Amino acid sequence: MKWLSRDALLLLWITLFAYAGGAAVSVVFNLYLLQAGATPALLGAVAAASAASAALGALPSGWLSDRIGRRDLLLLAGAGGGAAQLAQILWPRPAVLLPAAWVGGLATVALAVVVAPLMAERTSTGAGRQSLFSLVAATGLVAGVAGNLLGGWLPGHLGGGAFAAYRITLLLATGVQLVALPAVLGLPNDRRRTRMRLRLPPALPALLVPEILIGLGAGLFIPFYNVFLARHLGAPTAAIGLIFSLQALVAAAFTLVGPRVSRRVGRVTAMVGLQLGSLPLLAVMASARSLPVVAGAGFVRSGLMNSSGPLENSLEMEAVEPGERALANAAIGMAYNGAWALSSWVAGHIMQRSLTTPYWITLALYGCAAISVHVLLRPIDLAVRGRTD
Repeated sequence: MKWLSRDALLLLWITLFAYAGGAAVSVVFNLYLLQAGATPALLGAVAAASAASAALGALPSGWLSDRIGRRDLLLLAGAGGGAAQLAQILWPRPAVLLPAAWVGGLATVALAVVVAPLMAERTSTGAGRQSLFSLVAATGLVAGVAGNLLGGWLPGHLGGGAFAAYRITLLLATGVQLVALPAVLGLPNDRRRTRMRLRLPPALPALLVPEILIGLGAGLFIPFYNVFLARHLGAPTAAIGLIFSLQALVAAAFTLVGPRVSRRVGRVTAMVGLQLGSLPLLAVMASARSLPVVAGAGFVRSGLMNSSGPLENSLEMEAVEPGERALANAAIGMAYNGAWALSSWVAGHIMQRSLTTPYWITLALYGCAAISVHVLLRPIDLAVRGRTD
């Protein structure tokens, strides 16, 4: 640890508490809203509002981080997101939940935009940069697993009924997240005078199609997986926390699979195969009534899709010029989050009648995404390899 700078240690501290608290919140938040009287349609609207604001805020957040400084944006996002989350916990009604979800979505995308540049620019140099990125990712994974377990375990050990137990768990988890804020003050805050460049890369339309289809499919069920486990399969909160933590570990392990498959069969073929491989598992999740079977299928499904993601991300960045990558990345994020927002809103209404239908629709959308990868991205991949060979 001697090679870590002070700024790097601060960033690890921030990651540890932000991920641990956020993971605990993810286990019980929807269940708390249901206990507070929310309908599935309202859950969908809240998830949609958060994703929509993240989509709209991606590009402005990148520009704002240069204008006011990485640290100040990080501090603003952390404080604003924390305040919005507290408002949702204390006043779980539509008039508060929806505006707070918008603020939370903006805070989330601002955090995503600012952390990587901050690490690259001020917290490490040379060979240490890759080590720091890996260490931060590992810290986030471990903290997330611990937070999932805590969020699942704590409500069962608190008195006062489910509503009170969920509320106390959420308040404690938010407090854990806010512990990260004092460390932000110790980070540097360089400002840059930059201009927004809006020239779109020629390959961008083709790159967006698979992302939109995957975003539409993911938004239908991922935000509501805890509701599905609890209401459709009768899973207790502790089991949900355990499932979430194990799924994160399996997904992390599967990220090593993608590059190996890509080296054997080619990048696009690997992406298509991994995505198609997740489809039977979605069918199992929708049709099985056994919690261990559904959880096991969910572990492998998540691992396959997560191992495909980095391959697609690398192709997207190689397909555009270096000066266009920031804009392309922002546009891809906007498209994905916008699709997620739309499908989350639709899912809320579908779940009023069926908790399994979203999985079948996602299966069709993921199948279309795999086809679009084969049709649209294979020529781009061949062109990229032609430039580098």
